Formats: sequence, C-alpha cells, structure tokens
Amino acid sequence: MSRVEFSPQPANGYFRNNQPEKKPGIVAGASTVAVLDTGYDIHRDTDVARTVLGKNYIDGSSDVTDDDGHGTKVASIILAKTNNGQDIAAVNWKTKVLISRVQNGANEGTVQDLAAAINDVITNPIYSNLNIRVINISLASTNDIDHLELRDAIGNAYNRNVLVVAGAKNEDDFTAPENCFIGFPAAYWQVVSVVAVWRDANSVYHHSYGCNRTTLDGNTYSGVDISAPGHDIKTLMVLNDGSNTVVNAQATSIAAPFVSGTAAAVAACIPNFTVGKLKDAVLNPAQDIGTTGIDSTFGHGLLFYGGTVIYNSYYQNCPSN
Repeated sequence: MSRVEFSPQPANGYFRNNQPEKKPGIVAGASTVAVLDTGYDIHRDTDVARTVLGKNYIDGSSDVTDDDGHGTKVASIILAKTNNGQDIAAVNWKTKVLISRVQNGANEGTVQDLAAAINDVITNPIYSNLNIRVINISLASTNDIDHLELRDAIGNAYNRNVLVVAGAKNEDDFTAPENCFIGFPAAYWQVVSVVAVWRDANSVYHHSYGCNRTTLDGNTYSGVDISAPGHDIKTLMVLNDGSNTVVNAQATSIAAPFVSGTAAAVAACIPNFTVGKLKDAVLNPAQDIGTTGIDSTFGHGLLFYGGTVIYNSYYQNCPSN
C-alpha cells in the first residue's frame, strides 16, 4: 500500500494549499482524478510522475497543450510538488491526474465534447489501470440548458462508480441569488457542486454567490453541495514565453479541485466505497458555516479534509501514518 498525504488544515477552518513541507498522512492505495479543462502545461513545480496526458476532445488529437492557463491552474492544486520553494503544495501527494482538453482559450469546445470526454475516461480500456474514481469539471454552462448528452454522460459516470465534482457557475448577482441557477453539470444530482469561499470562510466569493434557484423549465435540480477555498489561492501557470510562475487565482474553478483531490484520497483509502458513499464521505464532515445546517449558500459547509480522512468514523481502517 502507498501513502497518501495531506496538507494540514488550520484551526480557523480555512485551509490553503501553500504548505511547504509534507505532513503525516494516511495509508492508502492509488487513485486518479480526470481533469477535464483547457489542457495542461507541464510546470517545473508539478509532479510529472503523477501526470497522465490524455486526449484533446475538441480536435481529436493528443495535443493537450493549455493555451489559456485555466486547466494548468486547476490541475496544479492536485499536482503541485512539496518542498518546491513556491509556498504551494498539492491537496495530497499521491493522486494521479489524467489531463483531458475539452475547451481552449477561444472558448471553443462544446457540451458534446465534454460529454464525450466523460464517457471516454470512464470506459476506454487504455485508462483502466488508472483507477479513475473522480472527474473534476471546473467549467459551467452559461446558457442554463440541460443537454441530454451531458446528462447521460454524468449518469454513466455515476453508474460506473465515478464521482463528478464541478464548480458552480460563477455569478455576479448579489441582489437576487434566488434568480441565479448554478449551471450544468453542477446542477445534476449526481454531481458534487462546489462554491468558493473568501479567506474568512464566512462569505461566498463574489463570483459564486450562493445560487438559490434549483428549478429550470419546470424541472428540479440540485443546489450547492459544499464550499471550498476559492479566493487568493496560489496556483501554477506557464506563461506564453515558457516561463514558470505562481499566480493567485479565485472562483469556483479553483475551489472544485480541493474537493476532487480530497475525494480521490478517500477513494484510495477505502477502494470499495460506492460513489454514493464517497459523495457522502466528502459532504458529511464539512464544517457548518453560515445558516445552521445545510443551506443554499454554503451547502453542507466548508470542506474539511482533515476531518474527512482522519476523524470521520468511515475511516477507522485508514490510520494516520
């Protein structure tokens, strides 16, 4: 069995991914997060050994070069090396990341491309040895249309025991959250929908105000499930001139991989968990913030991965190491 290690969570409940050194972790096996985004540029401070380059679903090629930077920043939250001198370390240090490109800097990429990527990573035999248990989608629809292809793909993932984690749609409407829909795929009930919180963990970052509306065209969808850090987060990026840099990032796109990395570690720790149990295991230990209990702004509360892995009764067979 291999070791899965976690950055510690400060006592105030808001954790950062900028821990410079490894900390005691838990005994667990390996798992993989498939990151479906704008691609990936290999950064000197990410772990190449944990990086698996997949496909470009926009043009059908194997070129997953990131011409936007978004996908690299998202993946770096799971892939950053420890002790890299950049004041950033990944959520855990053993999870692999499969990179798939479903959008580019020109916003080219369709719902059909995204659905095809989901179906491929869960069924393609070339990925069978990766133990893909989590798919991270830090993208959200802007037109609030429930596409059958995407809905079916999300259902296929769930039926194959793969948990999809998605950022809720970034939304600037402070005044009428009841009119704000979190977007797809986050709105599907099978998906863990993530909003981003400010550093004080007492308010939602302004680009992901707690969207309260769960109905669309007469249908009812899921609301916000959980909150995670999504403001002033250190991430990695490769600039156009090839230089490697650290940039602060924010919004739900950045919050989602915190949840994905945590879920992948839980799945590695308890490999026989069903996707439903995996989802509950991530949501239930969340630190309650905002209105008491589950609410439409923060969902179950702030992701608490220290509690998820070490203290929750699910993991008594996954001891600290």
